[in-house]
Amino acid sequence: MLMRFVALLVLLLYAQIAAAFRLSPMVVEFDPGGKGATQVFTVENNGRNKIALVFEMTTRAHDASGKENREATKDFLIYPEQFALEANDRRNVRVTYVGDANLGIERSYRFIATQLPVGFGQEAKGSSLKFLLQYVGAVYVTPNGSHPEVYLESARLAGEDEVAFLLGNRGTAHKNLSDVHLELNARGDGNPQPLRITEKARESLTSENLLPGDRREIRLKLQDKVSDVDKRVEASIEFPTPSP
Repeated sequence: MLMRFVALLVLLLYAQIAAAFRLSPMVVEFDPGGKGATQVFTVENNGRNKIALVFEMTTRAHDASGKENREATKDFLIYPEQFALEANDRRNVRVTYVGDANLGIERSYRFIATQLPVGFGQEAKGSSLKFLLQYVGAVYVTPNGSHPEVYLESARLAGEDEVAFLLGNRGTAHKNLSDVHLELNARGDGNPQPLRITEKARESLTSENLLPGDRREIRLKLQDKVSDVDKRVEASIEFPTPSP
């Protein structure tokens, strides 16, 4: 049984290595018009076999829970839209924004690179396993003068070891919370009780990305339990002041 498991693990690792490719960059900002409306992605096949790839653009939006929704869009021209790539080879994909050039607010999209289930006759004999990879890049079309404006609407205890925040972005550009500074206290009849979120919760918070118009509840686990869940939560968020 152990030998069968080891053999399967080796096969999985080999298949993943043989089918690997990379996409760069993963985050790109476009201008609504002019030279900056065209950007280039690079795809590199660092595997052992020839692969087939297809590329597409979708819109990107979040619902109140943070779930991402995507729809097909004609706001971009992609060239080429698909191709085969030899092992240890690389190729550029040229993408041009052709949507509305008179934007008053940033638009968010996804650039998706997907490996197609084409083996070019290179599959291992006796095996029908296929391991396909997909990269999902972040694309923003950002007009001049756009900027985020993140605000904290409310904070409350959502149980003895969890705090819930209602955050929003009323600005005109997205904001990643990677540099957010958070302060929390629970206040009852006596002195305020400092609240500390767990390291995992902090990582979760700093990975959040608020698009323009987003308004979302985010729940974070606390390091210590709070005995009185009716306490009022005092919270503040700050971001470093950008350098001039």
